[in-house]
Amino acid sequence: MTGDRASVYFPKDAVTGYLVGYVMGGGIGSAFICKTTDGGTSWIGQSSPQDCYNLDCVQFPVDVLTGWAVGYYDILKTTDGGGSWIEEKTAMHNSQGHLNPTIFRGPLVLPKGKTCRVFDITGRVVEPARMAPGVYFVEIDGKIAQKFVKVK
Repeated sequence: MTGDRASVYFPKDAVTGYLVGYVMGGGIGSAFICKTTDGGTSWIGQSSPQDCYNLDCVQFPVDVLTGWAVGYYDILKTTDGGGSWIEEKTAMHNSQGHLNPTIFRGPLVLPKGKTCRVFDITGRVVEPARMAPGVYFVEIDGKIAQKFVKVK
């Protein structure tokens, strides 16, 4: 395996884990996802969408089957423990058309002058200051605008 590692994550134990990253200067299709089932002794490439540009972080905040790999341009989701990854689309882009970051640490900064609510994965409204690591959705002016994954 060659490339620039960006994130390694072991969801439940020190045996099964995931590695995401990208090849610097590789352009479109330069992202990679790998999985280990032997504590990192060997890594096997996982399939991801062909046009995936880069991946910076991987997390499984819900359970050992459901996870997200996120990069500057892409959000990928698996529901089968990394066997397959599908691209998720969001409505929130910056002025250059790129996705705003969707995995974050620290406090969530919401837009000023707008009515915002944060929901957890079960649909409950959550106070942004009391968010534990997990998956959240942000509603801005009555429309779900973005999915975020908060990490430790």
